[in-house]
Amino acid sequence: MIVVEARHMRVSLSTMRNKTDRNDARGIAQMMRLGWFRAVHVKAIGRSGFEARVRELIEHADYVFSAMIEAMLDVRRAIFDDCERLHKVILQVVRHDRVCRRLMTVPGVGPVAALSFRVGVDDPLRFTRSRTVGAHFGLTPRRHQFGTSIDYEGRITKQGDVNVRESLCEATASLLLRVRKWSALRAWA
Repeated sequence: MIVVEARHMRVSLSTMRNKTDRNDARGIAQMMRLGWFRAVHVKAIGRSGFEARVRELIEHADYVFSAMIEAMLDVRRAIFDDCERLHKVILQVVRHDRVCRRLMTVPGVGPVAALSFRVGVDDPLRFTRSRTVGAHFGLTPRRHQFGTSIDYEGRITKQGDVNVRESLCEATASLLLRVRKWSALRAWA
């Protein structure tokens, strides 16, 4: 399957004066005519059909190669089974925790994000204001001050627990990109 590499396509299309769907289609057609593309292999097998496809491909391979691939497939299956078992444990813990269940009522927040936040906050009484929770996880803008005239905010500080911050950012992305249902939080963001 031939797929136009996105990087080249984006650069070429960004040089257009008026960016519309019609002009984008015209630009893509022009690049295809001129041969300004590179063939890229597209993986067509999903997680469920991967093992069967690999076994099909190594069916007539030599014994040593087949044995190595079979061993790797066994390890892969064991890892997926253990991940599934751990996920069930997390679901069970979250199901019995009142705070985690309440956090999961927020659109985009799943069991992992809720449990990460619950464990990261630990004792909520140590935070006097809700604003300090964001600072605790490094989600506040970094300030740059030089003398009296230059003062601007940069990227987030990234101090604190990395896993909690990643879970919160993932929950936010899920809220903004995947959740279709209207909520006041999504409208605010």
